[in-house]
Amino acid sequence: MLPPYRHIALLRAEASRREMPNEFLGAARDMGFQLSNPAELLGPIPAAMEKRAGRYRAQLLIQADDRARLHNFLRQWLPQLGQLPLAKKVRWSIDVDAMELS
Repeated sequence: MLPPYRHIALLRAEASRREMPNEFLGAARDMGFQLSNPAELLGPIPAAMEKRAGRYRAQLLIQADDRARLHNFLRQWLPQLGQLPLAKKVRWSIDVDAMELS
């Protein structure tokens, strides 16, 4: 099998206050752990360039051994993210098959 060996998605969050992206991503991770058949969730960690244009950035890595498992997880998880209390206070996005982990 040629790389990539795992299928990934990257949940990114940014806000004007340093703690907000990490709090949002931590809550997202905890919610993901509650789902049946969760993918592997790593983080949150600061982005490579943690502060950019006055906003703090962090990310959460989601990975699975096969594409179907990743997409099934995302199908359950993504609609729930908008219900998190910080979802409207941070700018967040998901990058499936992320080419860059920054």
